[in-house]
Amino acid sequence: MAKSETKRSQITLADCTLVDMDSHVGERLKEDLLPYMESEGVRRMIDNVDGAGDLARKIYSATRTTPEFAQTQTGDDGWGKGLVHAEARDPETKLAYMDEFDLDYSVLTPGVNLGLASVNHDQTAVEIAAAYNEWMAHTFYDVSDRLRSAILVAHQRPDRAAEEIDDWATEDDAVGVQLPAAGLIPPAGHYWYDPIYEAAQDNDLPILMHTGNSTATSAFPVQRQWAETFIEDHFFTFPVEGMWHLNSMIFQGVPERFPDLEFVVQETGVEWLPWMMWRMDDHYLQNSQDVPILTRMPSEYLRESFFFTTQPLGHTETPRHLGSILEMAGGADTIMFATDHPHPDFDTPEELFNPLRTNDRLTDEDIGAMMGGNAVDLFDLA
Repeated sequence: MAKSETKRSQITLADCTLVDMDSHVGERLKEDLLPYMESEGVRRMIDNVDGAGDLARKIYSATRTTPEFAQTQTGDDGWGKGLVHAEARDPETKLAYMDEFDLDYSVLTPGVNLGLASVNHDQTAVEIAAAYNEWMAHTFYDVSDRLRSAILVAHQRPDRAAEEIDDWATEDDAVGVQLPAAGLIPPAGHYWYDPIYEAAQDNDLPILMHTGNSTATSAFPVQRQWAETFIEDHFFTFPVEGMWHLNSMIFQGVPERFPDLEFVVQETGVEWLPWMMWRMDDHYLQNSQDVPILTRMPSEYLRESFFFTTQPLGHTETPRHLGSILEMAGGADTIMFATDHPHPDFDTPEELFNPLRTNDRLTDEDIGAMMGGNAVDLFDLA
């Protein structure tokens, strides 16, 4: 049979339901969240901190080796202001951006509070998480069926995090639980997080974990200390944080202990996944007696219980190589499209769709699943 006769039908982006699995809202601690905080002591402490830079250092342990991006302007909030859709704190801006790229749904993720794990004062962390959830409800909920969000929790108090999940789980627009992965200590497989996982599983909500570099110092102090450029820092921390948490969760048996719980790992990229699956399986075959809780190969848990968002896909001169990597990384079982809007290195739908179309082993259904079908099923969006 001629090669042209073996190709699948000519699927287009218009045939796909497009779901952005990582769209940041850019909340501001003082302006947006402070009004929703209940503790007078915490309110006064935050209100007395002068300047956004001090907020980053004194409330969050946020540091950078160098400024973020050459194409990033620093905003009044001190966290950087991308040139593309810089203000993304309101539904109208998000919906306009979604219309620009024909996105059907967006799952909204925090901005500064992806670094919530770095807050050293437990009550402050709990207050910030609760205020964020209130602000999201008042700002984004019930505005459009195209917008969804996750319940932010503070890992510093797992008992309070579980209560926060129970409080918001019945909201239709809350479709997951955001457990900040950046600077998260101990790693995510530790029993410390069991109350959070149990509450998420009981409420049929997946866990979203977003990596980052601005608050990674606590987790990788030596490695970041010797990074003399932003490139070294940013290149290393995003994927390695994801690897670190996956290593912990798989070998500590989180999918065995919480078999109905699913995870979405955000902004780590995906090109390293085939290698990690192979290496985890190899070590399991050599040392399975070390992890008796496991009943299957690590790669099977990854394919069954974990999803990975695609941004950043990165530069490639040969899209077919990226298409093959995405297939080896689990394809329709594990991959979800994400833009990372409004950051200046965001990906458009074509940046995932075009490489997928180069792989003749991927069916139309596979491609549709990765562009948005997986998210529709996981979050019951349709």
